[in-house]
Amino acid sequence: MQKSCLLNISSNNPETLCQQLIAIDFESIGPQQQCIMTDESLTLLISRSDRHELSLVYYTEDLKDETQQLTAQNIDHHYHVDDQSYISFHSPEGLKIQIRNMQDAPKTMIPFFALHTLDEDEIFDPSSYPNSKIGIFNELDLPTEDLKKSKLYWECLGFNCIEFHNGPYPWGVFSDGMMHIGVHQTNDFKQPMITYSAADMPERVAFLQKNTGLKINKFKGAHRSLHKFQLQLNTSCRFFLFSF
Repeated sequence: MQKSCLLNISSNNPETLCQQLIAIDFESIGPQQQCIMTDESLTLLISRSDRHELSLVYYTEDLKDETQQLTAQNIDHHYHVDDQSYISFHSPEGLKIQIRNMQDAPKTMIPFFALHTLDEDEIFDPSSYPNSKIGIFNELDLPTEDLKKSKLYWECLGFNCIEFHNGPYPWGVFSDGMMHIGVHQTNDFKQPMITYSAADMPERVAFLQKNTGLKINKFKGAHRSLHKFQLQLNTSCRFFLFSF
């Protein structure tokens, strides 16, 4: 069964958000009535709403099969049946997830390409990164109060655990081949963070600070990355910029 996914970011000023994304090497690829952005690593759908929110959206050919699978795994969800039927639910970390019909998917979506798809030589070769400004998408990072509970949930949802660390800083990474979810048992951050990585991230950040006017701050959390920065474009679009 064919499936794909993207991140939907809602904003009351999508035009400004799209311009900010262009400054970090995203480009608009959608029709005029939709703001679809990509850097050939990650696809973002920017929608207009007074409620700023980031959500994970899947597209599938069979919504009935999806709701049956969720029910079988005891995952609480709601199946909305109307002109545009869809499934909605929230992860334990509070991430909003939707599953929609494949026919509603943007035709210009870029196939998923992230840090974990690179080999070791490519990881340390900046020319391998699709984004010339911030590197390559790593994962969507979420804070959790209980890493083990989160691990069980994402595995029930069909994700594979590709990294897991109990401590002193508990965190894990989960992938379904279309999205990588990083879950961190921490109070260092409170909202979903779109994490990009690059071997030369300090130099990239210095260039952005000098040439774009974007506000990028050092991140002082306990994450193992050597050089850690955070970039906030609005309350629902936040980036971690990390070195390995």
